[in-house]
Formats: sequence, C-alpha cells, structure tokens
Amino acid sequence: MRFELVFLLLLFFVVVQAHLAFAVRKLSLQPAAFQFSAAAGSEISNSFNLKNEGDEDLSHVFVYSTNVKVDKNGKERYELPRPEQNILSSPASWVYIRVPDPTKIIGNFPFVDLKKGESKQVDFVIKIPDKAPPGDYTTVVFFEARQVSGAGKIGTSIGARVGCRVKIRVQGEIVEDLVFERLTTRRLIVGNIIPFELKLVNKGNVDASGPVILKIKDSSGKTLYQKDLSRLTYLYARNNLQFSGAVKVNNIGFGRYTLEGIFKYKNWQGNQKELRREVSFMAIPLQLFYLILFAVAALILFVSFWIDARLKQKGEAFKDI
Repeated sequence: MRFELVFLLLLFFVVVQAHLAFAVRKLSLQPAAFQFSAAAGSEISNSFNLKNEGDEDLSHVFVYSTNVKVDKNGKERYELPRPEQNILSSPASWVYIRVPDPTKIIGNFPFVDLKKGESKQVDFVIKIPDKAPPGDYTTVVFFEARQVSGAGKIGTSIGARVGCRVKIRVQGEIVEDLVFERLTTRRLIVGNIIPFELKLVNKGNVDASGPVILKIKDSSGKTLYQKDLSRLTYLYARNNLQFSGAVKVNNIGFGRYTLEGIFKYKNWQGNQKELRREVSFMAIPLQLFYLILFAVAALILFVSFWIDARLKQKGEAFKDI
C-alpha cells in the first residue's frame, strides 16, 4: 500500500512537471500594423487589442516602442530610444503607451496581466514633434511576456513576444530618391563561389519596400542563377541597406558573366519600380585552373631544362677551344 502511494505521488509529480515544461505562451495582437499621416505637431490616438492565446496566465506583459535599424545583411534590429538621442530621429520616443492599469509599471516599462483566453485593449498616443521634417518614420511596438524576480526586476527569459509596425508619415513635401549605389565582386572568380556586396541608399524621405534579387547571367544574357536575398525588405527613408556574402553556382563554366542586383518596390504613389545594377567578371572552373597551373609549371620546367641544355652545349664548345 505504501509503495502504491509513493508511485501515485511520483506519477502526479511527473504529470505536473510535464505540463509546466510544455506549457505554451502565445500572444496575438490586432492589428499587426498601423499607417498614419498627420502634420508636424499633431497628436494621433488609437489602440491595440492584445489576447492571451496560450494555456497559462501571464502576469507581466511589458509594452515598449523601438526604433528600427538594419544591419549589413539586411536584418532588422530593434533599439530602445536613448535619453540622449535626438527626438527628431527617434520616432519610438513619440509613442506613449496607456495600459488599462497605469500603476502597473516596472523600470519605466508599463505592463498588463492576462488570464488564459483574456483580451485587453491597450491605448496609445503618438505626439509628432513640432519641428519634425516631412517624410516617413517607423517604429515597432512590442508586447513581451517576461518573468519578474522577487526584487522587482525584469527577468531575461522571454516567454512570448508580438509586435506591431507603426508607420508615421509627417505631411509635407515628398522626396523620392533611391540609388543602387554599389554592387561589387571579384573580377576573376576561380571555382563556383561568387562573393558579392551591394548597397542601396534612400536619400529621400519616404520608405520603399520589396524584394532584393541577385542574378548570374552568361554572355548571351541567359539567367544561370537567381536568389532572393530578401523577399521583403524595408529601405527606410534617410537610410541605407547592405547585403554581403557569396553564392554557389554549380553549372558555371569558363567565360565572362554578369552579376546583376535588383530591388523591386512600389513608390509612394503605388507604381511598381525597380533599381538595377550590373558588374561583369571572368570565371574559371577549378579543374581548368589546375590544368592551366600544371601546363604553366610544365612549360616553365621545359624552358628551364632547355636553357640548361643550351648552356651546357655552349660550355662544351668553349672547352674544345
């Protein structure tokens, strides 16, 4: 009887631990994106609808807005606004979050609590600075479930996170000026690995988004290889976008080829546009390269033996005199 009781207790413990281990934390957010257009100095208000779709209660879902940066491989990074940062270049600083209970705040981060299946409305206000230049500004507002320690500090493990992209167009003169500034590779490629580097620059004040494509074409213009470096990337106003890496083209042979970069996007009027840039290179298959090296080495060896033989002949003739 005692053994059976111990067994049941152990079984209960295992079941509870398994449930905790596989508990799902899931947040949903509506809408997934906002687009606003307003004059400098205006205030915009709206709200998010946040829902706990997981199977456990969430006591601390923090809300914060971030500035968006893009690294050299086209990947977005999200940065919290810094106190010393110019507010005109930090649209995340324009967003003010209003959670249902204003007393719920830790380290300047407001948070909400959500029971399983519960939804809550979170309001926000965007205050556009009076001197904000015309054009597009983007911030991403995140809702993130985290653990809180007994000392009232935010833990490092993220249980769930969802974000909403907020695009703000400050009304005024629209300047669209996109440039495919650079596309480079080596002039001579040995083998089938083609390195590349490209840079797109947005000198205007409106965003552009779309795919970035890389192509390899032969001398007749036929496409041998095509790759989407990004199916959807954002070239933000007053920013640039860079990609670097290498592609492997198995069927490339000896000859001259063209590396082509393409950025397709819709302009601010909704018309389809694209930027293109090309650069040519010479490719030599690895086997052919080794064969050329062998032939050159053999030729050098033959010439050295021939010169040595000629010198010996001249030396013998000199001895006979």
